[in-house]
Amino acid sequence: PRHGNMASARLQITVESASNLYNSDGVLAGKSDPYVIVEVPGQENMKLQTDVVSNELNPVWSFTGEITGFMDGDVLRFTVMDKD
Repeated sequence: PRHGNMASARLQITVESASNLYNSDGVLAGKSDPYVIVEVPGQENMKLQTDVVSNELNPVWSFTGEITGFMDGDVLRFTVMDKD
């Protein structure tokens, strides 16, 4: 275990939606194709990723996933990315 004999937990995470995202594709190229990465920084096996929602600045993912081994004090980082 990472933290000695501290208890770890399974963490259920839901990424519902986002609104008014920046259009990183530019005016002529359509809209962004956003997805979300949820991770515990520095723990490569503790990462989730939503599906990509194409051409949408107000995406709805309704994604639920689980990270196991989450410890008290761990940081959970949410990053919204554009597929292209």
